[in-house]
Amino acid sequence: MGKFESEGETVAPEDQGINFMRAIQSQSAQSGVAIQNISRQLTHTSDAFFIEQVVNINVLATEEQLVDFLYKLGSGASMIRVRDLELQPDAPHQRLTANIRLVASYQKNSPSAANNSTAKAP
Repeated sequence: MGKFESEGETVAPEDQGINFMRAIQSQSAQSGVAIQNISRQLTHTSDAFFIEQVVNINVLATEEQLVDFLYKLGSGASMIRVRDLELQPDAPHQRLTANIRLVASYQKNSPSAANNSTAKAP
């Protein structure tokens, strides 16, 4: 349990969805990836340690831009990963269209931590 508790960044539950979307949009702009469509964001409880935010995006990019986008999304402490990826060339065969399911895992607030902070309050 200690290993999982130290993984990822700490984000308040009310900010998780905003943080996730901000990371996707920021990295797409930096990598030159054009987001064509974004689905409604879903929240799942994956296990005892993490809450997952899931979103499907459709993008248009060159191969280099897409690889840069996906690599940088998954690097660092963001805990964002690709769950599904479908690729196909666009009509003039100069760029790729991609349907991507992205998942971000955020640490749950552990009940023991909440109880410890409540017990310490006067």
